[in-house]
Amino acid sequence: MNLRLLLILLVPISLFSCKKGGDDAHDAEMRKLNAWILVNNITVAPTASGMYFIPVDEGSGVSPVDGDYIYYNMSVETLDGYIVGSTIDSVADKWGLKNATTHYTPTLFKLDSKYKGQLNGLVEAALRMKEGEKARLILPSNLAFGSGGYSSVIGSNTTVVINFELVKVVKNISLYEKELVESYASLHGFNIPISDKVGVFYKDSIPKADSNVNKYLKNSAKSAKVWYVGRYLDGFVFDTNIKSVADSAGITASSTALLTVEFGKVGVIPAFEAVVKEMWIGQTTKLVTTSEFAYGAAGSGAIPSYTPLVFEITVDSYVIK
Repeated sequence: MNLRLLLILLVPISLFSCKKGGDDAHDAEMRKLNAWILVNNITVAPTASGMYFIPVDEGSGVSPVDGDYIYYNMSVETLDGYIVGSTIDSVADKWGLKNATTHYTPTLFKLDSKYKGQLNGLVEAALRMKEGEKARLILPSNLAFGSGGYSSVIGSNTTVVINFELVKVVKNISLYEKELVESYASLHGFNIPISDKVGVFYKDSIPKADSNVNKYLKNSAKSAKVWYVGRYLDGFVFDTNIKSVADSAGITASSTALLTVEFGKVGVIPAFEAVVKEMWIGQTTKLVTTSEFAYGAAGSGAIPSYTPLVFEITVDSYVIK
């Protein structure tokens, strides 16, 4: 189960469509849940929505409020005791769920008490927790995956158990991103800012050549052909056009051909183009950027919203105007 898809938690969908036999399915789910509660000696009372909230470890941080961003970890468990998905590397590995293309890391989500969609019970839970707190949540299907279930892993009208950790509460996501990028830049010696806005940095791994030819090529080029590796701040490779790097990371490269960066045209993220414009043929440069100069609040494909990124770029050649 690829939780990075399910995490997208968050495509509001209609979970509660009326179907013939829907009441019977709901009643059957409740009978199974009530029997499970008795057998497992669950003594906490359900909330008004039907969620069972069982504290596991106390948190010592701040409590989130509606509109805050949170980072959380979770593992999804069936009433039979099987883990079917997790954001945690070690848990996914233990249950045979781990794959090289999934980035196991706390998930970012903006709390919205009016949210109605998959796993909406997590919102209710987070709003009663503190940063660092862990809890075990028993979520009937109306708070989890509804009448549609999830893929072939979780059936319709199915109660699930969520092992939930509120990792961090963020009041200002842009400021937090900037702090992450500046900390990474300082740690890795990225000491030259590209922008005077929020956190784009780069460093050269080889000195700039004092070459009139290179200078002419750079200033006259309409595009550049480059090799690149894209990583998250923790080093996880999410994309590259270098086959050996892709093979080592266990991913499939989106392409193994040189990437053409056409200056002034939409094609690569702004930070990437800005750095390539300052490079020389044969030069390798690394950059780290906030999402303001990458994929922003929307994210892109498997890249979540508000995600800082790291790139290593080597210019192979320029295309002259």
